[in-house]
Amino acid sequence: MVAHSLGSVVVYEVLWAHPDLRVNRLVTLGSPLGMPGVVFDRLDPAPGQRGSRPPGVSEWVNWDFHIVRSCLSCADVAEATWPGR
Repeated sequence: MVAHSLGSVVVYEVLWAHPDLRVNRLVTLGSPLGMPGVVFDRLDPAPGQRGSRPPGVSEWVNWDFHIVRSCLSCADVAEATWPGR
């Protein structure tokens, strides 16, 4: 499962609310989940410790803003996305 930005918050809450759901790999991109006082403290249901993996998730990979931003600035990614520009 792949979730971006606010979508990662929705997915995270759903996976904590339904621990019976099984996800082999959760990939979050540009997620605001780790922002103290902004998102994490308002999650419902509260997951416990910051960075806790929901019970039904086998593996969780998070690409933070810095990784996504640097990836989007790579010439090869830009060329693949916008050929000839």
